[in-house]
Amino acid sequence: MITRITINNFKKLEQISFPLSQSVVIIGPNNSGKSTIFQALCLWEIGVTNFIYAKKVNKLNKNGALTLNRQSLLNSPIANMRFLWKDQKVAFNSGGKKIDLKLEISLEGNTGGKDWVCKTEFTYYNEESFSCRVISGLNEITEIYEKQEGVHFGFLQPMSGISSIEDKFEQGAIDRRLGEGRTAEVLRNICYKVLYPEIAKKDSVNTEEKWRKLTLAIKSMFGAALQKPEYIKVTGTIQLEYIENNIRYDISSGGRGFQQTLLLLSYMYANPNTILLLDEPDAHLEVIRQREAFQLVNQVANEMNSQIIIASHSEVVLDEAAEASKVIALIENKVFELNESSSPQKIRYIKKALTEIGWEKYYLARIRKHVLYLEGSTDLQMLQHLAIKLKHKVEPLLKVANVQYTADNVPGTAINNFASLQEIFPQLKGLALFDNLPNLQENPKLKVICWTRRELENYFAKPDILYLFAKLLGDKYTAIGSAKLVETMEQTVKDSTVPLYLKDLSHDWWHKAKLSDDWLDVIFPEFYKRIGLPQDFYKRDYYQLIMLMKPEHIDKEVLEKLDIIHKILT
Repeated sequence: MITRITINNFKKLEQISFPLSQSVVIIGPNNSGKSTIFQALCLWEIGVTNFIYAKKVNKLNKNGALTLNRQSLLNSPIANMRFLWKDQKVAFNSGGKKIDLKLEISLEGNTGGKDWVCKTEFTYYNEESFSCRVISGLNEITEIYEKQEGVHFGFLQPMSGISSIEDKFEQGAIDRRLGEGRTAEVLRNICYKVLYPEIAKKDSVNTEEKWRKLTLAIKSMFGAALQKPEYIKVTGTIQLEYIENNIRYDISSGGRGFQQTLLLLSYMYANPNTILLLDEPDAHLEVIRQREAFQLVNQVANEMNSQIIIASHSEVVLDEAAEASKVIALIENKVFELNESSSPQKIRYIKKALTEIGWEKYYLARIRKHVLYLEGSTDLQMLQHLAIKLKHKVEPLLKVANVQYTADNVPGTAINNFASLQEIFPQLKGLALFDNLPNLQENPKLKVICWTRRELENYFAKPDILYLFAKLLGDKYTAIGSAKLVETMEQTVKDSTVPLYLKDLSHDWWHKAKLSDDWLDVIFPEFYKRIGLPQDFYKRDYYQLIMLMKPEHIDKEVLEKLDIIHKILT
């Protein structure tokens, strides 16, 4: 079993290191490097096994290293060897001298009760070749391989479409296709190897018993009776069928989830004592079967003395792993270990990242180092235009701010979201700005502030602003003219507003009413109706009224709020 992985300068992974257990689940956003870890492990095995052999037959190069080429890389096919290096940077200059930048992969493990460490380094030669050296732990790892107890990775990628005919392959051809991600081409072969292995494996379970367990598992999950694979000598192909509802089908007729599960289980039974790298093993499985499949994979791994490392996005898998496996979160080239000492709260937050919050928001929080919570996009537009009108220093920052919309005026939504983000990024700064909230309580997790007036529109929705809007509309509707438009707006405002409020613009109503819904949404449809034109000014456009204000008429509270936002964004 391997107990720790350390990877430096491989593809998108600059430097990561984390411990392992018998069962490990790696979670993270798309393109975060989960599959890259698997490729690094396979590269380590390719380098170590070939280095041991080359040293034994005295075929190391003059630098005491093993030369490899692109054809050596089954699990990471690339067009140029430079692509293996982080940012394709293979060397650097120091004092006018070119220094090779090493790609390093180190594994720690325990075999037969004895701890070991084996570190490999790779050096770029040209686009076709590179070298490998085992720089520590060579004697120990050589002894382990000579005892037939060496590390072997089985990298299983999600199933693709399966053909109706499959040739019988030797083990090397099967391994090559698996390495290239062509799992659908060898499903029948792998099932065949469960019953008829080429070489007796070092386990005590006989092949018939393994096949019985495999068929029982498939029957339990999918209700299908898997038949024994048969080698058809005349065609050189393998036939694999199942019976469902008393009807016999070829395995190609099964669903993707059925085929995916069969691939995982048959490979595990055919390859005991293997470190299994399972990339999205829950692919093609509905939620209820994801849980069952995860439990079953762990059970079979224990039976076959195998270690499993799973890359997944599944919330269900994370739920199960939180109880039974080590969980590693990989976010922005940084590892977060969710081990047994992790609080249930922290695991809940990571779960939120998989479902409610979305990894892209973690990415933005990581990059911007802040989060500004608003109810909706119109709030941001209004803040931006107030900042422009006041020539406030926050204006350029609002253009690139990490803003998240809560779609409600409830602080709890923002607080829960921010708590999840801050669990991973403790230095993250946050602010939530909402409409007026009576009895707003201070929260230790997130600074929450609100407007003194009912909502932001209450700071610019005024009769004189609407009259000016109508006057300027005359430039667009010249046939009507500004005078008629202003007259119509004045009459519409008069007819739509309680006379007391219209007479006293300092009345509390102008502060406490929801002016966007109760006033502006009434006036504009009626105004356009009276001038006989289709309405083309809606709630989404109200922010434009701000530009009709004079800066000195903007309430000082707006300036105070922009100052607070500026402090958070800088």
